[in-house]
Amino acid sequence: PYALPFPVTKDFTISQAFDGQQSHTHAKTRYAVDIPMPSGTLVQAARTGVVIQIKKARLMPGKGNQRVHQIRILHNDGTIGIYAHLKPGSEKVKVGDKVHRTQPIAEIGGKKTEHFAPHLHFAVQKNVGMKLESIPFEFSSFDGSGVTPTQGLRLRHPP
Repeated sequence: PYALPFPVTKDFTISQAFDGQQSHTHAKTRYAVDIPMPSGTLVQAARTGVVIQIKKARLMPGKGNQRVHQIRILHNDGTIGIYAHLKPGSEKVKVGDKVHRTQPIAEIGGKKTEHFAPHLHFAVQKNVGMKLESIPFEFSSFDGSGVTPTQGLRLRHPP
């Protein structure tokens, strides 16, 4: 299972999970989760790997000119973790860096608007026919077993 992508002192609730009809309707996003959190919240690597991309802010069509800033991490099993809606300039890593599970990588960015509230968009992707597609994943639960992300699920670290 993947570690929760935020510090142990925090807890958050998933607002959109797998097959979410707001924006998780394409192969790249079908198995993504959105976790609302305040701008500036630290984001941590959910699994050990190598930073393969830091994608600078780009416009999101139809989202009130919201810009997306993201990091991709290649895991040892060949999957890729994507962390989106990050604060530009908050990166704590660079392309080529090896990162460890729970290592800080950036901060949440953005401000609340009519079309957007600060949140982490997290997905695990793999290469399928030279295209990236999201795949189902689980977060670690209190006992170390996996729990499938669902809308409304409160995510928190063990005491």
